Amino acid sequence: MSGSNTEFLRRLTRAGLRTLDHTRALDFLAPLLLRFYLASVFIAVGLTKLMTFPDTVSWFGNPDWGLGLPVPWLMAALATWAELLGGLLLLFGLGTRLIAVLNNGIEFAATYFVMLLSLFFTGAGRFVSLDYWWRRWWLNDENT
Repeated sequence: MSGSNTEFLRRLTRAGLRTLDHTRALDFLAPLLLRFYLASVFIAVGLTKLMTFPDTVSWFGNPDWGLGLPVPWLMAALATWAELLGGLLLLFGLGTRLIAVLNNGIEFAATYFVMLLSLFFTGAGRFVSLDYWWRRWWLNDENT
């Protein structure tokens, strides 16, 4: 590739990346939407478990059509309160990382979209992404 073509591609790449960098002003939006989405799911599921607690205990304990867990009333209570409390904490953004670890396994199809939206606004991250190293090499950008 000739020098002028390479320089043109570098300028075009810089212009495109500057345009995408403007989305960083909204990078708070994806985690906020993710928290609101997950909080609403956790609270709704927790309230359903709480309002139908005897059925929840039966489902947790029955080995034929349920989960077959030992001490089903304790497991149902723990799950119910983890979802209710976790949903409220997520709603207000308190203990978010802890809640993300403790409460998992819900509605993955919709969650994937929200996670991808988050990655769009925040990017792949520094040091452990090829995007980061490519940008440093291609644009000779030491400040990324």
